[in-house]
Parts: sequence; C-alpha cells; structure tokens
Amino acid sequence: MRIARYLQLPAKSAFHYMWRCINGEMFMDSKQRKRMFLDSFFKFFKRARGKVLVYSFCVMSNHFHMAAELLAASRYLSLWARAGNSSFAQKVNRILKRRGPVGQDRPKTVVAEDAHALKRIMFYHDWNPVEAGIVDHPSKYEFSSYRYYAFGEENEWSKHLTPPQWYLDLGESSEARQVAYRRQCDEYWADKQARLAEKAADEGWGIGSGKFTTNRTRLMKAMQRQQRRGKIPRRLLKEMAARLTEVGCSAASPQGNPGRPLHLEES
Repeated sequence: MRIARYLQLPAKSAFHYMWRCINGEMFMDSKQRKRMFLDSFFKFFKRARGKVLVYSFCVMSNHFHMAAELLAASRYLSLWARAGNSSFAQKVNRILKRRGPVGQDRPKTVVAEDAHALKRIMFYHDWNPVEAGIVDHPSKYEFSSYRYYAFGEENEWSKHLTPPQWYLDLGESSEARQVAYRRQCDEYWADKQARLAEKAADEGWGIGSGKFTTNRTRLMKAMQRQQRRGKIPRRLLKEMAARLTEVGCSAASPQGNPGRPLHLEES
C-alpha cells in the first residue's frame, strides 16, 4: 500500500527526488529533450511558493534526479512537480504522436538524515552520467548541477539552486569552495563502497547511517500495516511521521535537517 506523501515526506525534510519514464522509455535521450524536460520542470518552480529549496539535479535519458528540502508541507513540492511533469508529458506526447502517461507512477522521495547524506546524494547525481557510460567525468555533462558547484557556471536552470550549508562551509571564497567540491566529488567516485551504498539507498526509505535507515524503514512499514488495517486515525499517522524530524530522535539528524543555509530560518 502506498504511503501518503505528507506521511512519507514530513515538513522540513531534505530528500532525494526521483522521477522515471514509464516502462523505462528513453523520452529524454537527446540534448533537445533533456533541455525540454528541465525547461518544463523549472517553468513551474514558482508554484512551490518558496517552500522548496533545490540543491542539485541531473536529467538522464529515462529518469530525473533532484536533491531538495522542504521548508513546509509536501503539498508545495506536489504543486510544482505535478505541473512541470505534466507539461513535459504533453510535449512528448505531441512530438511522438502518442497518448497516455509519460511518468512511471508517483515520483519517489527518500529522506536524507544529515548534511553528509545530502552531500552523498549530490555526488551520486553528478556521477550518474558516468555510471551510465555517457561521459567519462561529470564536468563533461551539461544537464546536471555539477558545473555550477565545481566551476561556478550558471545557466537558466542553475539559477533555481540554493547552495546547501555544507557547500558554503567548504571555503571562504567561491574559488576555494569549487576546488574543494571537485576534490571531494572525485573522492566519492573513488570510494566504491560509498557509491554502492548510495545506489542501494535509491530503493529504500532513507539515506544516512544504518540506524537512521533501519528506524525509518521500520516506521514506514508500521504505517503501512496500520493503513491496511484502517485502525489508526490519520492524526496519529501524521504524528508518527513527524518523529522523523524531531531533534534528538533516533531517526533524525541532531540538527534537524541538513542543507539549509544559515540565513534561512525555519518557519
């Protein structure tokens, strides 16, 4: 049974967002289609009403990755993403003279435990095109956020990015942060175990320490069981989900959530 988004993704959660084309179709297999997806998706970013911070992105031939954080309820993510994905689907169907859905089910959202987990997610996005054999280094791929962080390059999509706090802490100048980002990103790729852990986390409920992912998985499964039985009020389910972002909870970062720059206060 599918868990409601507001339960799966509590307010003030940092997360890994994954959208996939139906049946693995390569609807974004050309540079033109990749641009079309990003243009369509970010065209409706205002619908998030400033309640979603985007940290990184990478669009591939049949799926899209994004690292982001909620500042309020998950409905703001839904308002934005639903419109963007629908816009892209309409364009694809018109070009290919087809009908029907373009996306595979509901986009997947996996909660990040802390700044370290968020960093791993962003590096995972950077190296996705290399993993797929499209390029031999992230710097050669134009449809991700790597060049923004590694070289300071800006374009029509990167203007929507908010650098996470861990990135700002890499150095006192833009140049220092870029050098550190390139070095750490390369180190991530060299660490095979880190990459395998990140890839496995794609299909899980959380990204972070073993304790975090285990506790989160248990909580999500418990909510699924209660939903099937229909014996627990919606209010109590919401309280269970809220535990994930409580300070001091075994399933949450001691700092709350990880990426937010210091000048952005929690509402």
